[in-house]
Amino acid sequence: MTKTEFTKICNWFMDFTGKYRNKDGSMHLVLQLKFDHSLRVAADCREIAEELGWPEHEVVTAEAAGLLHDVSRFPQFAGHKTFLDHRSFDHGERAHLIVSESGILSSLGAAEQAEILNSIRYHNRRKIEVEMDPDSMRFLKLIRDADKLDILKIVYETIKHNRHKDYPEILCHVNPSGPATPELIAEIKKHGYGSYEHVKSMTDMNLMRMTWVYNINYLPSLRRFSERQLLEQLDETMINTPDVEALMKKARRFVEDKLGSSPA
Repeated sequence: MTKTEFTKICNWFMDFTGKYRNKDGSMHLVLQLKFDHSLRVAADCREIAEELGWPEHEVVTAEAAGLLHDVSRFPQFAGHKTFLDHRSFDHGERAHLIVSESGILSSLGAAEQAEILNSIRYHNRRKIEVEMDPDSMRFLKLIRDADKLDILKIVYETIKHNRHKDYPEILCHVNPSGPATPELIAEIKKHGYGSYEHVKSMTDMNLMRMTWVYNINYLPSLRRFSERQLLEQLDETMINTPDVEALMKKARRFVEDKLGSSPA
């Protein structure tokens, strides 16, 4: 992708999201949050791709995919007043449809279109169980990394500044002060991941997010996870028990081992 093509995509993104602005140019708080999130994910995608040594045209493609990955969040909230996919629609699938039908990628080659569209379509899947070409998979893994990094930042800042009432969708309407659910603890201990059916409290939600560290794909992403102290921030926002602390200790050790064994 060229810089000119990227600029066209940026302009399309601004026009598309601009439809959800008020007459004074402002946005609903949660939509502004998603707008800012998209910009940060795009920036992280670019920087991580650069650190991975990807050529410039791929770096720009990654940045574009990061910018577009959540475009469906705007009609989702406008039409359904929720960011919960099970109450509205799969936002990855819908974003794929929106971008595909927009024609904004029509000047790109088939491979670049697939890299962007597959990244958008599958970025929110719990597991990637579809077959795709290796290049598309590289981009998808990058988007998933960058998305997780910024979601953790958003959740921490929401809790830290006590914005639960402003952003209930971001916190998934769970009990902000409840303890960990025993069934979730047991599941994470056994499998390394948990099921949302066991998520009842903010501690549960953040334990689920803690398990994301095991699914970070690229070392530059994991370094950001460590440098931004995302595990420490999760720890601050949970009700600690011996079981919770044991899970956190294991996650910290995993990061230390991965980074410690990687080349400088």
